[in-house]
Amino acid sequence: DPRTDYKEPLDRDRMIAQYDGDIAYGDREFGRFVQGLRARGLYERALVVFLGDHGEEFLDHGQWLHGRSVFDELVHIPLVVKFPGRGNAGRRVAQQVREVDILPTVLENQGLPVPAPPLIAGRPLQRVLEGTASPTPAVSEISHRGFVAHGIRTEADKYIRRFSPVEDELYFDLVHDPKETKSILASAPERVRFLKAGVEAVMAPNPFRYTLKIAGAGEYGIGLKTGGWIEGVEATGLGAGERYQIQENGRRLELRVRPRPGRPREVVFTARPMGAPVWLEGTRDGRALRPRDVAIGRSAAPADALPLRFPEIESAGGREHFQDLFAPPSSDSPGIQIWLSLPPGRTLMEFSKERQEQLKALGYLGPG
Repeated sequence: DPRTDYKEPLDRDRMIAQYDGDIAYGDREFGRFVQGLRARGLYERALVVFLGDHGEEFLDHGQWLHGRSVFDELVHIPLVVKFPGRGNAGRRVAQQVREVDILPTVLENQGLPVPAPPLIAGRPLQRVLEGTASPTPAVSEISHRGFVAHGIRTEADKYIRRFSPVEDELYFDLVHDPKETKSILASAPERVRFLKAGVEAVMAPNPFRYTLKIAGAGEYGIGLKTGGWIEGVEATGLGAGERYQIQENGRRLELRVRPRPGRPREVVFTARPMGAPVWLEGTRDGRALRPRDVAIGRSAAPADALPLRFPEIESAGGREHFQDLFAPPSSDSPGIQIWLSLPPGRTLMEFSKERQEQLKALGYLGPG
């Protein structure tokens, strides 16, 4: 693993050489595939689409491999299309296109209807070849094991909003700085605001909701904060003088409650974008919250430390722990209880053993 195995610059060269070997292997195998089409008389009338799913980083921006950013070394991928016959053979298109354009391209090639947005997001590449497609920004995102970032890219510039583990904004002039070496965020405020609005408009919320239950007796002042947005807040059981308030344009939720034995207070909310960290801090009876004041999931595990970063699905650490997060504490102990819940009408899907084995074979599930 290069994240732990890297000790000196020669190690980076070794990793790049291994990656070059991967590319050479893929090139050879794709060649076998094309030869197979030719041998069967299928190549001339075939639509062939060859693309990468992502690139790899070798300390270009301080990280290894993929799943940690939306810089161009990860999201600017190869795309080669061979249409039936020899039309446009050898042509290189400079206009930016997107992976979501592949589905409508295949549908049109097969003579099938191409649904209009919002049913699908892409457009047929045939329009680009005809010269009738206007330039379209490309949106990218990552929410993977604590790395959360969103970006929007045009042919000339790019805006990135990072939420975790770094929280910042970046803006690059791709014409003069194609390797994204220097952010010039302050140089074009109007342009940054325009791109920022575009990427924020498509940020999806978490598919689950956070539930807080404050039980027992005491006076609580609870603050929830995020670099994203806290949305869909629902509070039940609040009495006179108790309240919740959304502050800082949705980035903070303040809660003041005084539960009584047998009369808990409950707050449910979601966060956007998916994976953006949510932190909890506050007081109980005038003193700072302690780890033992918090119980997480069915096992009622105490907080490791305060402020507490809310539990995340990707860090659940196995099936049992995952299910534990989606259940309230089994005992109604005093304090703040936290668990995850699904919106009404949605349930957790349990895969059969056969389907689990299939997913393991494809690499989507671990061997455990």
